[in-house]
Amino acid sequence: MDDLERVWNQLLRSGCRAYQPITDRGEGFATAAVLDPFGNLLGIMRNQHWEQLHSKRS
Repeated sequence: MDDLERVWNQLLRSGCRAYQPITDRGEGFATAAVLDPFGNLLGIMRNQHWEQLHSKRS
């Protein structure tokens, strides 16, 4: 399970409602969105290119 799916499931267990399911956008990029209990829209994403850049700096 990748971090995006783990965070998605954690948000749903914490009382958020699914707004947009995890959607593959191609080339290592995926997005999802939830509504928190107060009605705020929260977006999350996986960006393979950012991960590669970040791992090179470490």
